[in-house]
Amino acid sequence: MNKEDELIECPYLSDKLTLLFPNLRIWKDGRVYQTKELVGQEYNLKFYIYPNDHNLPHFHVRSANGEISASFKIEDGEYIVGKIKNSSDLKKIKHFHNCYKTVILEKWDEIHK
Repeated sequence: MNKEDELIECPYLSDKLTLLFPNLRIWKDGRVYQTKELVGQEYNLKFYIYPNDHNLPHFHVRSANGEISASFKIEDGEYIVGKIKNSSDLKKIKHFHNCYKTVILEKWDEIHK
């Protein structure tokens, strides 16, 4: 094993980098990837795009308390899958989508090119 291999497999370094950069993950072979990109937040909701995600451009919504965890199409804001607490939360998500659809789509395109 050479010195480069030792550095790549150092779990202490990997743990520290993950603390500093919570949206990054480090594979054992040294590859680094981004787990999610925050697109915006409003009310108690955070809106994300996952760089390693599949097609059908969509975004994810999460609440701090975990009661909301759902996905929506970027094109029209249509609900895809997940849990939503009530219709009030759905209205907040639709409002965010209506205001920031262009920003969300640009971020999707930037990440997935």
